[in-house]
Amino acid sequence: QRLALRTNHAALGLSGTYTARAPFPLDVRSVLEWQARADMPVAARGRLHGDLQRLAFEQAFSAPFTGSLRGEVHDPLTQRRWSAALDVGTLDLARLRPGWPAWTLRGALQGHGDRAAFAAEGSLSAEHARHGRLTGSFRLAADATRWQLHELAVAVPGSSAQLHARGDWQPRVARSVMLTADWRDLAWPLAGPAQLA
Repeated sequence: QRLALRTNHAALGLSGTYTARAPFPLDVRSVLEWQARADMPVAARGRLHGDLQRLAFEQAFSAPFTGSLRGEVHDPLTQRRWSAALDVGTLDLARLRPGWPAWTLRGALQGHGDRAAFAAEGSLSAEHARHGRLTGSFRLAADATRWQLHELAVAVPGSSAQLHARGDWQPRVARSVMLTADWRDLAWPLAGPAQLA
């Protein structure tokens, strides 16, 4: 089966199969083109497949950034146990929104969880033609009562500059934020003569 939707600024195409009988298997592919702004097209292709015991999804982005999102959900109507991974090839912040700093981002994020809690970790690099380059990574976990930042690490490639932080937040307890950090040889800007050190 196929379905096509089109407006002045967007087009969505869907194709696939669905069986209206337990466990309700489906396999649907999508193609999206959207002119979010005159200078920013959005383009993505995806797939959703599985049944009510397990659903898997994949999404590939080609504009305004390159990347992919993939994952799966087990028992989607009850426990909703999930895992997912996001990879960003190149994301230009200034292109994404005019006026934002001209940083180019690349990174990866993975996570898993269920209705009650989740955990995530990832890595990121950020580069600016004038300010230099940063790399970072993090690990965190959360449930309904507590968020824990197990590790946040930031470094400046080619130098000894680095920062490490850990934190804890209990949203149901007043004044429950705790954050500790240590750093070495940090300066701004990251490249060239330091204005702040």
